[in-house]
Amino acid sequence: MVDPPEWVEASRGGGEVSVRVRLRQGASSEVLGFHLGGIDRGAPPLLSAAALPLALVPAMKLGSPLRFSTPLPGRLLAGARRFQEILSTWYPELRPVELRASEAPEHGSPTGAGTGVFFSGGLDSTYSLLKHRGELTHAVFVHGCDIPLEDVGYRDKAWKRLGETARACGVELISVRTDLLRFSDRYCHWGKHYHGAAFAAIAMFLSGTLGKVYLASSTSYRRITPWGSSAVTDPLWASQAMDIVYDGAEAERLEKVRALRDLPVALQNLRVCFGNPEAGLNCGRCEKCYRTMVALRLCGVLTEGGAFPLPLDLEAMVSHQGVIEKFGELRSWRLNREAALEAGADLPLIGALEELHRRSAHHGVARLLAVEKREVVASAHWKAHLPKFRTALWESLRDEDPEWFAERVMAWLPRRKDQAFDRLAGYDRRWFRRRVWSRRWRRLWRRLSRSRPAAGGRR
Repeated sequence: MVDPPEWVEASRGGGEVSVRVRLRQGASSEVLGFHLGGIDRGAPPLLSAAALPLALVPAMKLGSPLRFSTPLPGRLLAGARRFQEILSTWYPELRPVELRASEAPEHGSPTGAGTGVFFSGGLDSTYSLLKHRGELTHAVFVHGCDIPLEDVGYRDKAWKRLGETARACGVELISVRTDLLRFSDRYCHWGKHYHGAAFAAIAMFLSGTLGKVYLASSTSYRRITPWGSSAVTDPLWASQAMDIVYDGAEAERLEKVRALRDLPVALQNLRVCFGNPEAGLNCGRCEKCYRTMVALRLCGVLTEGGAFPLPLDLEAMVSHQGVIEKFGELRSWRLNREAALEAGADLPLIGALEELHRRSAHHGVARLLAVEKREVVASAHWKAHLPKFRTALWESLRDEDPEWFAERVMAWLPRRKDQAFDRLAGYDRRWFRRRVWSRRWRRLWRRLSRSRPAAGGRR
């Protein structure tokens, strides 16, 4: 796609460093703009390297080789080739392309002395900010991704709230404005394909100030799935001059909420949705707001007048049509429900979560599978999507009605009971153990145990 990539401007003005990147394909070209504020005045040394993550995913979508006019670090080129292998395995619509570039000598050590974290004010990035606040010197806020570039008023309100949290943690806030989302939307999906590589490129722009950057995880190690930012792919963009770390995947969302109890200002300034831009706050009535408010209530830190303008209304939450609608939300709601049952004290909340679970148990699974099926059928490479469809089927049925699922597994696989037993036990041991020792599972446990061969006699 880029033939060749060329940096045409890197100038300072108005308290900012402005960088324009020109990406060419044949006679056409794209110009991407980045405006960096709050950084050291030295010119970033990794300008040429940043073109690689910016251009690679769109090139994979188009199947166009990449040619670079300037040398690139050998470690970065090796990481990009590995990145292509992984992403093309996850998403068959992306194909590996040829990289034509000479290798440049590596810097001996990181050029920037600081350590930063990408900070949006959400739960994941706030958790990483608090976790490393003794090490961090900067937090990086990117405008133009989740907040539209033209919405300056919303950006200013969010900036003020983020600044309060950053100052409480003793770090400086760096601002980045970019029109990168406009470019990426024409070639690939921002969430599934691109945002990890995009943030890696922005980190390279900041390498004159930062030698290490944390990217907050959106999922835990226990459930790594294909996504644009992942523990598998993000570290591949690191080099000797810039260390990029995927952070926070050791904790589930409820554990991250518990960690925020030590800093009330972080709880007051949480920003998990974009439904109330006039006030720069969360809307308090969408699925993500409800899910976060439930977690805050379970941890005893949901207060009036905080990050959410409206109190948690359990009746409205249960009747809301958008709650537990997407496949990726099921596990978070299940963890909230299990935490509420384990605590056992908040009976109204337990009742509301149980009602949500019952309401979504069958219709939700059918809806989710229908969405996955349409995606499979609509794809030109439908065979490559079958493993994804199988995983969605397995996880949906296991999560929503495990007893029904176990009965069907035993009926469908009479000759493969060992594989079914091992799969159920190994997929989520804690989940399986709790259900195995419950009253309704004891008979199933005995049935499975009788069907397993004695030690040394595995078929």
